[in-house]
Amino acid sequence: MTSTEPEQSAAPSAGVRRPPRRQSVSGIVLTMLVVGGFALGLWALVPRQSGIPQPAVDVGQAASGLQDQLGFAPAVPTPGPGWTATSTSAEAGVDGVQTWRVNYATPKGSWVSLVQGREATRKWEGVQVIDGAEQGTVAVDGRTFVVRARPDRQLTGYVLRDGEVTTMFVGKASRAEIEALVRATPLR
Repeated sequence: MTSTEPEQSAAPSAGVRRPPRRQSVSGIVLTMLVVGGFALGLWALVPRQSGIPQPAVDVGQAASGLQDQLGFAPAVPTPGPGWTATSTSAEAGVDGVQTWRVNYATPKGSWVSLVQGREATRKWEGVQVIDGAEQGTVAVDGRTFVVRARPDRQLTGYVLRDGEVTTMFVGKASRAEIEALVRATPLR
């Protein structure tokens, strides 16, 4: 059988062209948006903490047995609900001053430290308040404290120079919170 019709080839003719793939860029962008939306959705579902959780510290237990090391009985504040002791330390500080430190998170989310030093020097005291200048005095529970502050760092310190032991309350908390810790601290 012979045919007079020309055979049709399987290949498209040279005159028919496929359209360029302009949709590939928009497809990539659309895919990225879908994946980004999915990732954002997962991120929104994952619970996050507002801060690093700190285990509560037993200040009384930490202070027990330190009198011989420090050369004085360290104060143990009992500030009440909302206050969390975050750390304690007993060590030789600047100028070899034996130092007891208790750091607290306040109910309003700030911090205050009780710092005590035996035979404290002015240099030791200055380090505790980042060389904050003296700004007068304040009376709390019948005791007169020297106020030292660094307003540029929102740092306030109450200093009680009482014989061999200097006691300081230093922090970025309000004066009301600092004074609350002062009242909660039995001083000899």
